[in-house]
Amino acid sequence: MTLRVIAFALALAAAAPALAQSAATSAIPDAAGGGHGDRRGAMKACAADRQTYCADVEKGGGRIMKCMKEHADKLAPACKEALASMRAERQGK
Repeated sequence: MTLRVIAFALALAAAAPALAQSAATSAIPDAAGGGHGDRRGAMKACAADRQTYCADVEKGGGRIMKCMKEHADKLAPACKEALASMRAERQGK
């Protein structure tokens, strides 16, 4: 039993760098513009604008996005870029 535990620990230690690389690689699409990364990026980039212009808007049904579109001319450049990236990603699917 102890020999199996030691063998497992050694195998895990040997595989750790490969597992870490795999985890880092799988996170790249979200960070670089795939999956939910664009949405998270837009939420982060637009947090202040959402609070300023749409704080009283109830979540759901696209109401917040509608509010943000209504205030598009006032949004911060980073928010505008994030929303454009999110739109482009959606249209590309």
